[in-house]
Amino acid sequence: MDLDSVHRAEYGRCVATLTRLLGDIGRAEEAVQNAFAVAVQKWDETPPPNPGAWIVTTARNRAIDRLRRESTREARHVQALLLHQPDEPQFDLELIESRTLDGHSQELIYRPTLHA
Repeated sequence: MDLDSVHRAEYGRCVATLTRLLGDIGRAEEAVQNAFAVAVQKWDETPPPNPGAWIVTTARNRAIDRLRRESTREARHVQALLLHQPDEPQFDLELIESRTLDGHSQELIYRPTLHA
């Protein structure tokens, strides 16, 4: 059985299984497609004894890895921002005066205050 035959025979079942596991058909299809791409690289001329199980396992593991990465992305971005912030003190601007000039424009006067 070659990879084309495996794809025709197993794709639908693999997507259905992954959809049940992930709860999202789009993610399931993407995961199965990525698993078939890995299969192209990993399998020589013949697939493993149970190619559908191999595809589902590979797709599931990679989807879980991706979900874990995505779940920690924002925290990693915040940490990176904290690492790259300047060591200079941060200031806020406090509005201390607002004047109307010529009836239309305003002049705003601010005082810098050290950020606590």
